[in-house]
Amino acid sequence: YYLIFRLSMGNMYKSESGIAISPFYIWAHFSPNIPLSLFSSLMFPLVYFLFYWRDILERMILRYAVLTYAVSIGIFTVISETGRRQFHGNFFWQCVICSYILFLVVSVLFAGKIRRFGIRDRKNIVVLTAFSLHVIAGVFYIACLLYNGSWK
Repeated sequence: YYLIFRLSMGNMYKSESGIAISPFYIWAHFSPNIPLSLFSSLMFPLVYFLFYWRDILERMILRYAVLTYAVSIGIFTVISETGRRQFHGNFFWQCVICSYILFLVVSVLFAGKIRRFGIRDRKNIVVLTAFSLHVIAGVFYIACLLYNGSWK
């Protein structure tokens, strides 16, 4: 308690902070192109939905994953902190978890499509390509993070 709240964060409690309704303010701080960042974050599920859109209607787990992701993005988009921690992105963390849930559900459903229709099915090749691009971008991001010592 003493080390965390008194020594390291003591100044944060003395400064002015709060919560504000400021649509896209924090997101715009980190991304010059919000639609592109959203698309690049969701390319795999979006391509899956392009070919297998009926799954959204038929699979409750998929509707749950899409809804939780939409709510998490909504919270991050609209609500922000003020004060010293304004750009810490603390209303972003639910997006990480909900993105994981969405990708996990889509991956499991897609694995079923591969078992049913085969890996050489044209639709599955396109969806698998989108997934592969996500993986390649992630590896590249981690390499840049390790090389530069920063996410920027």
